[in-house]
Amino acid sequence: MREIGNYIIQDTAGVSGKFIFYIAKKYDDSSSFYIKSLGATKGRIECSAQLQHEFHLLERLNKHSSCFPKVVEYVEDDESFGTVFVDEGYKFFSDIFRKPEISIETFFPVAIELVKILSEVHREGIIHRNLNRRNILIHTESKALQIADFSIATELNRIITAADPPNLLLGSPAYISPEQTGRLNRPVTRRSDFYCLGVIFYEMLTGALPFKEKKPSKLIAEQIRTIPREPANYSEQIPKSLSELVMKLLEKQPENRYKTAEGLLSDLQQMWKIYQEKGDIPPVILGRDDVVTQWELPVKLYGRKREIDILHQAFDDVLLDRQNILVCVSGVSGIGKTTLIQELTPKVAQEEGFFVTGKFNPFPHRDSYEGIRVALDKVVRHYTNASEDEFIEFRKKVTEEVGSVLGVVTDFLPRLETIVGKQQELPRVGIEQTKKRFELAIHRFVKDICSYHPLVIFLDDIQWTNISFFNLMSKLICSNDITNMLVIFSYRSEEFNDIHPLSSFLLEIKDQTKIYDVDVEGLQKKDLLLLLKETLYL
Repeated sequence: MREIGNYIIQDTAGVSGKFIFYIAKKYDDSSSFYIKSLGATKGRIECSAQLQHEFHLLERLNKHSSCFPKVVEYVEDDESFGTVFVDEGYKFFSDIFRKPEISIETFFPVAIELVKILSEVHREGIIHRNLNRRNILIHTESKALQIADFSIATELNRIITAADPPNLLLGSPAYISPEQTGRLNRPVTRRSDFYCLGVIFYEMLTGALPFKEKKPSKLIAEQIRTIPREPANYSEQIPKSLSELVMKLLEKQPENRYKTAEGLLSDLQQMWKIYQEKGDIPPVILGRDDVVTQWELPVKLYGRKREIDILHQAFDDVLLDRQNILVCVSGVSGIGKTTLIQELTPKVAQEEGFFVTGKFNPFPHRDSYEGIRVALDKVVRHYTNASEDEFIEFRKKVTEEVGSVLGVVTDFLPRLETIVGKQQELPRVGIEQTKKRFELAIHRFVKDICSYHPLVIFLDDIQWTNISFFNLMSKLICSNDITNMLVIFSYRSEEFNDIHPLSSFLLEIKDQTKIYDVDVEGLQKKDLLLLLKETLYL
């Protein structure tokens, strides 16, 4: 008989993501408990930290409300660990309502109750980040609801999510917001929870998810690129106004969604009241009571439309002509060059491309190839966490494409060795031959990457690199073998002059590839006024 701490496992209650729920008894207590533990064999340290984090958040929430699972303790021994919950008679919502869609009469009370609970979460300064049908619990008798699984919740009011490989993203892929993928250049805020709620509402009303792709990378592209079919188009029974409310929750840009749970709740209650009286819902002005109660900075860029258009045009040219293009972005330190360039990430994600970044530093004895090394390593990291089929295909193609100089690439990118294995040491040659062999190996490797997906390489602070780096980039950008690549250089204009190696590099390649220049300047008065107006909600 299996045990966790002082608890005896009696049965399995269900699975939610990587966690498994057990029904348990205590040696000296006849009460029934649930224990949430890790279902897989790997990831013990990370999951243990997440469960302890969840325990402390729920301890706090339990003091004010019964709308969250009641925690008892966190237990851990040499064999296993888990969070212990009181068995209060709740089951997974998806187990009770086995059909995804529910009637309008059932939808409204459920939706209103969920928004009330989420409002409590946000009032406590918590962003859930993982709302989905499996994280909603319903009491078998009273039908009261609870929101569960705070394992990846955060108490920060905004966080920037890295564009990690799809298989490493936190949360349930079909439910998380576009900004949670790290590919929207927007921070994760409480409005991300509204998007997740929008997916839940959509599924309740239509019986389908708004995006149906199963492959994570394709799902991300669809989430960013595609506007889902409106719920009202599934059935005449779904009121148009309710359909519009759900679509507002599913807006790609966070600033276009509801600002507060209270504003969303007000609209739902108004619609429910009208529906009970008339059996239908006439047009409703959404967000009338959606008034911000907590000040927050706007997350969008101001006054950069021209610069963003140039970046988009450059990427479109890469896709259309299958050529390599260089964009040079200049401006004084702190002007916003990096944030501007990252506005390209959603467009790249729509095409299932790679957007990888690297940065150079000003220290003596620096690595000439530091930035490109970091950028290409991010591509390798994607494949180390890819599906088995994608992993095997990449290993086969990169081994064939790079050939006898693959060992040069594994020396440059040690992580690649976990995919292709240990390579034979190559014979020593002279300095010039070593350099040519290195450039050949990187050329073949980049060519292989670009044969899969569009590749955008953003290299920051190139004012601190040298001629060796530019020689390599010249061979990559001007190559007739490599296509589908956009390279973006960013540099501080105050650190640049006519004798910098970049000047001669640009002269060398100007007749061989298309070059775009973007000079980032300070905001104009009209842009500053708009920023102030929207910051102060005027």
